[in-house]
Amino acid sequence: MIKNFLFLAGTFFIVGCSSLQVATDYDPNVNIQIKNSFAIVHKKSTDSIVEDRINLAIKTNLEAKGYTQASQENADFDVIYEYGSKNKTDVESDFIPVGLFGGYTEVNSYKYTQGSFDIRMIDKTTKKAFWTAQAKNDLDKQETPQERTAYVNKIVTKILEKFPSKSK
Repeated sequence: MIKNFLFLAGTFFIVGCSSLQVATDYDPNVNIQIKNSFAIVHKKSTDSIVEDRINLAIKTNLEAKGYTQASQENADFDVIYEYGSKNKTDVESDFIPVGLFGGYTEVNSYKYTQGSFDIRMIDKTTKKAFWTAQAKNDLDKQETPQERTAYVNKIVTKILEKFPSKSK
């Protein structure tokens, strides 16, 4: 039974590490190609280190797509983001047959932390979202600042992967 549990726990860990799920949506009536500049807008929290990493990752990704960062007053669109986490538990049960008519149920539970990260692009003229993305991921522990920065970059890059690049 312990071997089965360790195998399942190991399998869950491998799946958990690669569980980044991103859902995007956009308004097909908005011509994104006429937008040139963005401003990153976020309510300040007490964790400015994380916010600095996120801001830099967003800036780097959007600039690589041909957009320019500008002041909030001069930007064509605002980039608004939110992030958070929740503790979750998954429960699995298996019936283990014993003999011809008997058996027992084995129940295993797995605790993990799921992170969420949302990005919305807001048109400055209409004040409406024209592109949104929501990501959910089972969080991995990152031990060093370099690992945390790489993790944030990976998640933001995956989220913005489907945001259109500027036409040249």
